[in-house]
Amino acid sequence: MRVKVHAIRGMLVLGLLFVACAFVFGHAAYQTQWPDEISQTERSLIEKEKDEKGKIKVYLKVSDDRLISARQAVNQREFQKAIGDLRAYTALVSHASQFVHSSSIKDGKKPRLFKMLEQKLLQQMPLLEGLEKDVPQDQAEIVRNAVAKARDVRAQSLNSMFGDKKAASRKP
Repeated sequence: MRVKVHAIRGMLVLGLLFVACAFVFGHAAYQTQWPDEISQTERSLIEKEKDEKGKIKVYLKVSDDRLISARQAVNQREFQKAIGDLRAYTALVSHASQFVHSSSIKDGKKPRLFKMLEQKLLQQMPLLEGLEKDVPQDQAEIVRNAVAKARDVRAQSLNSMFGDKKAASRKP
């Protein structure tokens, strides 16, 4: 009887150790894959948050800041600064999406994160699309890429919330 109890305890400890290692190594590997466009300050703000919801809120706040900064730069005719902000915005949106998709949060709470992401992208879209009209033609491709990435991430978020069947059945 004692051997059985020890064997069960041993298997339980090994199982917990495996889960803990997978979480730690998976989370650490994700954190090290930062795009160059995201500044060290922005990375620190995001990494400082302990839970997934907090991280997504910071991703969205920082992406808002970059988008507003791009608009201000365009208004002041500082197009190179605007392009840098848009590249950072695109990287933030992409990284936020990857974070939610790879998150270890329970599936019941994941749709809330996708909804937060989708709603913010919907809110940002008019400002983002307006930039395309105001930048010089030779730099408009960067804005089009940002718009395309935001639309793509938004569609992925909707698909993740509702499932591909519902999204696929809707007419574009």
